[in-house]
Amino acid sequence: MDELSDKGRRTRARLTDAARRVFERDGFIESRIADIVKEAGAAYGTFYTYFPSKEAVFLAVIEAQQGEIEEAAKQAAAGRGHSARSAIEASNRAYLEGYGRNWRLMESWSEAASVDREIGSLLEELTLFNIERTERALIHLKERGDIAADIDPHYAARALNAMVTQFSIRIFRDNPVDVDVDVAVRTVTDLWCRGIGLRPNASE
Repeated sequence: MDELSDKGRRTRARLTDAARRVFERDGFIESRIADIVKEAGAAYGTFYTYFPSKEAVFLAVIEAQQGEIEEAAKQAAAGRGHSARSAIEASNRAYLEGYGRNWRLMESWSEAASVDREIGSLLEELTLFNIERTERALIHLKERGDIAADIDPHYAARALNAMVTQFSIRIFRDNPVDVDVDVAVRTVTDLWCRGIGLRPNASE
C-alpha cells in the first residue's frame, strides 16, 4: 500500500479499531465486513481502499495487539528483581495481564488460525518464540546447577508454556470478571519453580 495521508491513516486506524471490537464481540468466523464498516461508521467501499479482505484487517488488529503486549513485557522486565524467580514471575504476570486485556481477541485468533493458514502461522510463531525463550533460560539455569539435574530443557519448556497458555485460557474463559491476577500469577509461578526444582537463591 502506498504511503497514506494523515486522513488515510486515521481512517485505516478507525477501521482497525472497529474490526477489533467486532472480532471480540462476534468471533472471527461470524464477523462480516459489513459489521466492521458499520461499527466504524464508514462506507462499505472504504474498507477495500485499505484492506483486501477480512483476513487482512484481522492481521492488522493482531499486529497492533502484539505491539501492546511487547511494550507491556518491556515494562515488566524493567521492574523485576534480579532473582530467577522474579524473572519468571514478571514474565508470567506480563502474559497473564496481557491475556486478560485481550482474551476475547485471543479467542478469535485461535478461531481464525483454524481456517486461515497465514493467521495460523503467526500464532505458531508466537508460541515457538515463547517456548524457545523458555528453553534458553532453562539451559542457562541448568548449566549453573540452579534447577534439578534431571530436567530436560527441551521438554520442560514446552510443558511449562502449555501450562501457562491453557491456564490463561481457562481462567479468563470461565469467569473473566472475577480473575484475581495476583493469585493467578503466584499460583502458576509456584508450579513453574517447583516443577523445575529452582533453587530459592538462584539469580537471573
